[in-house]
Amino acid sequence: MTVFGENMTERLVIDTSMSYEAGLVGISGDESHPYNGKKIARIEFNKNVKSVPAVKVLGVSVPGAGRGDAHVAETTASHIRVHYWLDAGTKLTYNLKVWLSDE
Repeated sequence: MTVFGENMTERLVIDTSMSYEAGLVGISGDESHPYNGKKIARIEFNKNVKSVPAVKVLGVSVPGAGRGDAHVAETTASHIRVHYWLDAGTKLTYNLKVWLSDE
């Protein structure tokens, strides 16, 4: 817990890592992360997108695309939604941390 002065504190309510890998076909989706609390104090979001070494197509190795993205798409009073997409041959990992303010 982080304390700011006498009246404001923060507490970590979400600390998660997600990983996705697309083979021959790209993928996309949404991941919902629920929490109970009042006001979001801060969000830390880090992602890593890279190509997979090789995707087999009819027995032939083809380099992965390495294209994709993820971002916080929505925040509500009860959850945070992360949207992600990956082209074929891509691996995506993201880390999400959310702190709430206990004012």
